[in-house]
Amino acid sequence: MDRSSVTIDTERLGDAALHDSVIDVAARHRRLPEWSHPTLTATAFVVLAFLASFAPDWLRLETAVAIVAVALWPVNASAIAGAAVGVIAGNLATTGSLGQLVATLGCAALAMPVFHRRPHRDDRPSWLGVRLTALAVIAFAAAGIEHLLTSDHDRWIEHGLHIAIGIFLGAAAASLLQARRVSGPLLSTSMTPAATSASVLFTFGYWDDRDESLLRITNETVSVGLLQGITDDLNAVNNKATSTPDLDAANFGQSLQATLLGQASVRGMQLVEFDSGGEAIITAALSETGDTYDAALGDWLAERDADLIESSIAFGVSEYLGLLELPTIDGATEPSFVYVVPLFPDASGAPRVLAYTLSLNSILETAITPTIVAQGDARIDLYTLDGGVLRRVWDSDPADAGADPAPVDEITDQRAILDVTTITIGDVEFTLTAQPGEAFGTPPNYRRLLLGLEGIGGLLLVGLILGGADQAFARERERRRREALLAAALQGSPGWTAVVDANDRVVMANNDEHGVPAGALVADSEIWAADDDTRHEVLAMLERARAGEDSVLTHHWTDPDESDNSMRIFQVDVRPLPDPRLVYLQCVDITDQRDRAMRTAQSERMEAIGVLAGSLAHDFNNLLFITLGYLQMLERQPIVAGDAQASNFVGKAVEAVERGATVAKSLLSFARSQPLEASAINMRQFLADLQPLIDQAIHGAHDLAVDVEGDGLDVVVDPGRLSSGLLNIVFNARDAMTAKGSITIRVRRGETAASDGTLREMVSIAVTDTGKGMSPDVAARAFEPFFTTKQVGSGTGLGLATVYSFAQQSGGWATIDSTEGVGTTVSIFLPPAFSTHVAEPTGPASTEWSVRRVLVIDDEPALADLVAAWLGDLGLSTRTANTPEEALTAADEFGPQLVVSDANLRADMDGLDVARELVERYPSLVVIFMTGFSDRIKALQAAGVAVLAKPFTRDDLIRVLSQHVGIKESDGTTAQ
Repeated sequence: MDRSSVTIDTERLGDAALHDSVIDVAARHRRLPEWSHPTLTATAFVVLAFLASFAPDWLRLETAVAIVAVALWPVNASAIAGAAVGVIAGNLATTGSLGQLVATLGCAALAMPVFHRRPHRDDRPSWLGVRLTALAVIAFAAAGIEHLLTSDHDRWIEHGLHIAIGIFLGAAAASLLQARRVSGPLLSTSMTPAATSASVLFTFGYWDDRDESLLRITNETVSVGLLQGITDDLNAVNNKATSTPDLDAANFGQSLQATLLGQASVRGMQLVEFDSGGEAIITAALSETGDTYDAALGDWLAERDADLIESSIAFGVSEYLGLLELPTIDGATEPSFVYVVPLFPDASGAPRVLAYTLSLNSILETAITPTIVAQGDARIDLYTLDGGVLRRVWDSDPADAGADPAPVDEITDQRAILDVTTITIGDVEFTLTAQPGEAFGTPPNYRRLLLGLEGIGGLLLVGLILGGADQAFARERERRRREALLAAALQGSPGWTAVVDANDRVVMANNDEHGVPAGALVADSEIWAADDDTRHEVLAMLERARAGEDSVLTHHWTDPDESDNSMRIFQVDVRPLPDPRLVYLQCVDITDQRDRAMRTAQSERMEAIGVLAGSLAHDFNNLLFITLGYLQMLERQPIVAGDAQASNFVGKAVEAVERGATVAKSLLSFARSQPLEASAINMRQFLADLQPLIDQAIHGAHDLAVDVEGDGLDVVVDPGRLSSGLLNIVFNARDAMTAKGSITIRVRRGETAASDGTLREMVSIAVTDTGKGMSPDVAARAFEPFFTTKQVGSGTGLGLATVYSFAQQSGGWATIDSTEGVGTTVSIFLPPAFSTHVAEPTGPASTEWSVRRVLVIDDEPALADLVAAWLGDLGLSTRTANTPEEALTAADEFGPQLVVSDANLRADMDGLDVARELVERYPSLVVIFMTGFSDRIKALQAAGVAVLAKPFTRDDLIRVLSQHVGIKESDGTTAQ
């Protein structure tokens, strides 16, 4: 079988909108018949064509055989050669005409392009109508060729239908060699016009049979009427003549006048006597025409053979003398039968006879009057053989009335329907023929109507068949389209997706590596082949789905082929389909998806905790800022500075506040709202500089290994925050190892999957220890703030939380991979740097400022007053505002050159919005932000020249002012 195409059988799938079945490979075309040897092919077709020539003529089976041979031409050329030889031999054996032979072979030649036009897979079956039309044209063209060669043009349509039957039968046989999807329509649409042609021919045959029967009746009626008319007139004349013994020349006219006038066919009479020498003498004459008639009859009688008259006298019977053309009253002539009848001898005893004529026209007109010939529907002809020449002596055509009888070669068949009757008059045979006239039989209009209805019926039937085939083709194409859509949907579906039948076998599936192919059992999948419980549960889910119930199952599977025995998580989803026999099954590996979901959930949880921590830290920071600021101012007072004990108390308080500020900064760092002072650093050099601190942190109790791989390891981060984060990770690793262990810091660059699944080029810093590790529950919460497994007082629980937030704020992320009893790896992923480091401005603080008027904005009045006091000590003019409205009003009144504003004002407008509004009013305005917590750190850094993290000291404020509003000397140093 030629496997040139693949089709999908869906008979078992019902009427579901999207369904399929087991893939079945089938040939696009049926394989054409093959024979082992060309001689065998030729011989077979010779026999077929020869036998077909003996079939009834209206079948024209030899044409059908020739058409089939033509359809086989691409397979074996000997087929068409054998058919040609067979047709020729059959025509010779059946005395077939040359025209029929040429027509048959011509049909095959003309049909070749029709049958060699192979259908395209997207052709609609309606194109068969074009082929059938071409075949019909071929049939009538062949009929025309046949009739041109035979000079027979009378019944051309019937002959065309004869050939059409053969052609359509051949098309029906040849259709079996076509593609499967068109063989059915072509077979039925070939048989339909063949049946229609046969029906039309049957109608013609019925009409011909009825016409022949009617002609036979007509001919018999006319023949009987002719003989009856002759007999009646003969009897009438003979009886009258033989019943008058004293008939003589004197009373001849008086005695026979009544007989002449009473018999319509009797045209004239003559009394013939014989003298002693045997000479015939006409003694009396009587006729309707007159002397011309009498002279013509007398002359003819004088020339007749006397033996016939003597035979009549001798036997005393009437004798037929012959057929004579005699003149009529209007000057024309008409054929008349001449008879003699013996009379009583006269007084002398001499024999005598009565000669008389019977008009053939009168007798036949009387004979045909009761028949259809009276309406001119048929033509009656009377022929006689005169001297070896066939002569038509009478016909019923009024146009031929009065014409002389014309000799003919043979009796011609005018309408292919002819009835012939032989009549013997005396010793002479006459031939009476009847043929249909122009209006004979069924009226032409009725014939046209009936034939038209038959033709239209055939066309409608062909149209219905083709229309049905078109609809079936459209449904098949739609089925294939749905199958393609379903196949594409299945192929594009994640995991193993399949349609399962009622026997738990896969009808169709995608090519996932964990699934089974079409035709296999669902239970054979490697995912649950070794797990009886899961396999039985999946089969139960399939049963529930057939009852209309959805089911979902989570299955854990370890691939035996994997060396690390890693476990995968699969989600099995089973749903019903519109066809209750079919079930949709999807088995998806959700291991990575679940990991991403867990990381995303953890990230969201951390984000929520960070917002909460940042909000708390903001208020805490403000309080610490105020406390620290005033303690520092108090520390500078002479009364405190001169009192050692008071100075010590204030110092202890400042230390406590600073420790609280450290906790607040950790919270803010976790909330990713602490401003970063990022710079480009090289990780190789960075770790080299940091390693002494790490060595000091682990006290030599554990082994330390630093592995930096490759180049391009620069990152843009806050070095201090990165150092703090790495040290926090090392401290945790140190505390996780009770015995001597090892800590490995590995840095490398490569593509890494982010939490959303996308691959990104990142620099990873992984710290691995050989400690006791974490349980999955502990690892899931390790990045949460205040979560710690250490003893109370041994840690704040903010170390890893700040690492996580620092990585997020720096454009990367952090992960934990821990196994109990094995160890833990904490990794920081940072984006690589693509720009060079820009050094920060350095130099001592300036005592000369480029600005004089400063507006301080903070929602805490005490904090705003504290900052304003510091600025006032530096010689700057200050104003304070605690709300956005106060700030805008003060700016209009005061005209500040510098604004120091808190980022979060707890109003409809925050510090960033107020700063932007003021910059629009005063484009040269310098803005410095203060913040303890803000979710808009990057926007603050872009809008202001600096961002001070609360709590900050007076020196921090002076340093920022010196960098951004201090007056610089021409050599680039800050003025003192």
